[in-house]
Amino acid sequence: MKHRLICLSCGLLSSLAHGQLKALSDDELESTSGKAFIEMEQFQNNGLHHTRVNFGLDVSVQLNADSLVLGKYPRAGETLDADLDFDNFSLGHIENGQIVPFQMRDPFIEVAYEKNGNQNNLVGFRYGFGDAKGKMSMDINSLTGNVDVILQGDYVANTWLGDITVEATSQANLVNSSGELDPIRADSIGVPNGSSFDAVAFGFIPVSLGVNNCTVSGFGVNDTVCFPLSNYKTLDIGTKKGENEFDYAPGMFLSFQARDMIWGTGGAKDPITQTSKGFFFNIPNGSLTLTPSQAQNGTPWAQTEFIDRGVGRFTGP
Repeated sequence: MKHRLICLSCGLLSSLAHGQLKALSDDELESTSGKAFIEMEQFQNNGLHHTRVNFGLDVSVQLNADSLVLGKYPRAGETLDADLDFDNFSLGHIENGQIVPFQMRDPFIEVAYEKNGNQNNLVGFRYGFGDAKGKMSMDINSLTGNVDVILQGDYVANTWLGDITVEATSQANLVNSSGELDPIRADSIGVPNGSSFDAVAFGFIPVSLGVNNCTVSGFGVNDTVCFPLSNYKTLDIGTKKGENEFDYAPGMFLSFQARDMIWGTGGAKDPITQTSKGFFFNIPNGSLTLTPSQAQNGTPWAQTEFIDRGVGRFTGP
């Protein structure tokens, strides 16, 4: 009896342990799709050689950090200490007692180098994502990079006809406190000097309002158009689809380069971005549109911790 049981057991194991490899037909191959977990590519771009490692991953996080400081070194012409200096940095938030994670797809690591004979000289390094969306919160002390903001809304013009509402729109950039373009260690955002507000009076008359020294003037309008970055506690990362609704946006990356250079191939998930020497943070916040009052008052802090520990990350400092 024992021998029979042993033989039967061996037979079952044998039937489970053996298999047959069989080629898929053309129809089966056509209906099969997949994606490599890790993919490496090499290419040339703007005179540099690039090696990129792509990871086929979807990443969802809710994280908090006391501070994020990168590129802390003396820099000619700059008074702030670091290229990137954030306090209370957070990705993701908490809403109605539930975690709403920050979502990222297709992360990658990329290096750029130039060939000099048999040597490869490293020029830059970046870590980024094919797509990203969610809330990013921080107290910004200094920022080197890009933030896409549009100022749009009603301004009151004091004219000889009385107060008239003027609808105005303009692209904002990183500037210094005087309104000069300043993408390196900036602490303010606004409409740069020499730019203009595209305005409409009476609902149909186009008006061009000039900007100088952080002030838009003309047609009776006299308003400040530069604001401290520290006003903006939480940014919605992504492409705006509607009120408080965002979809994934490409172009989020953190990089370091030994000189000014261009990243990106121009593909749908890899937009071309001019970066400056040092650390650089590209923030694709989907053309964040702020009204005059929102620009002045800033954006509120999204809750990023379940309890208030007195460190400034519950509902903000």
